[in-house]
Amino acid sequence: GQVELYTHYPVVRNVLQGLQRRGHRLCCVHLVDAHHCSDAEKFLSVLLVTLSTMVQLEMPQVNLLSKLDLVEAYGPLPFNLDFYTDVLEPARLLPHLQAAAYPPPAATAGPADSGEAAAPRRRGLEGFAARHLKLSAAICELVDDFGLVGFGAVAVDDSETMARALRSIDKANGYCFGATEGAPAGVFGCAAADLEWDDERVGSLQERFMGGGGG
Repeated sequence: GQVELYTHYPVVRNVLQGLQRRGHRLCCVHLVDAHHCSDAEKFLSVLLVTLSTMVQLEMPQVNLLSKLDLVEAYGPLPFNLDFYTDVLEPARLLPHLQAAAYPPPAATAGPADSGEAAAPRRRGLEGFAARHLKLSAAICELVDDFGLVGFGAVAVDDSETMARALRSIDKANGYCFGATEGAPAGVFGCAAADLEWDDERVGSLQERFMGGGGG
């Protein structure tokens, strides 16, 4: 809740930077309900909020799709899971946004939506949808240009996904690199540890939580 405190106002950033100046190792963990992936408009909003948070807070951030076991609670996803975790070409969402903006007339028509009297109303709706699609295209381009947004995935009842998220957080805040003073931290060895191929990192999750669906 109160996401505007993280996306628009400097108060949280100032508090976090004060803690960092006192030697605390911090990272931001941004949780997003995975079922937002089933709605192109919602997922595009998620991308924009996530990017805004990363730019505003100016600190290491781990983004996670939570409740992965409910990822298809509102229907099958149009893409494979790696599209949503790696944010591959967000512009691929635009045809789905267009389909939602221009539904078949029979799907939305009511008694007052027939005949010539309804034509100006339909034209108004189409004009709004067209402007909205242009805005969506600009947001997709912005997210793609920054190239910062990506997601891990967790299900609270699944120990494997929780352990993977913990490792990502430990790397982001520097915990896994050891003390800043004293013995060598073995930075390169730690950074290279636990490397996973995409089919291990995402493919197994897709099979377990999505039944291998998507496109």
